[in-house]
Amino acid sequence: MEISIVPIVIDGPNFINRILELKIDQDIIAEQLTLDGFRSRLNAILEEKFIPVRTDQVEFVCSKKLFGQGASKFTQNERDSMLQRLMGERGIHIEEVNLPGSSEKGVDTTVASTIETYMEKHESIFLVSHDRDYVPVLRKMRLKGKKNLSHCANR
Repeated sequence: MEISIVPIVIDGPNFINRILELKIDQDIIAEQLTLDGFRSRLNAILEEKFIPVRTDQVEFVCSKKLFGQGASKFTQNERDSMLQRLMGERGIHIEEVNLPGSSEKGVDTTVASTIETYMEKHESIFLVSHDRDYVPVLRKMRLKGKKNLSHCANR
């Protein structure tokens, strides 16, 4: 069976907030999170389950805002050093959306656009989010015969 290469698209603020909900300190996340490790673990799970898909490219979309809320909010230094470190990992691309305002809608529209762009060249994508805003674009991709593998971390 032929193995398909599938990109991962991550809604960054959503992903980080789900990790924070696991009660992991933001300083540990900032210092130790590795998207290469996430991708490697995902590939291992896919292989264990005999799913003929492997991931390669990771698109991590975020805004200029700090991750987290309240006592779990990242400092500017934690945020910047984490993103800088992640950018140094092989196959990881960080897309920082710089729109004025306090909303994360710029991230949502960039993720949706990234999904559509990847679907032009790939039969599938792996979306990591816990956001229903992507349902319309995912439905549109399915109608075009594309597959999406979504991971929606539950609270």
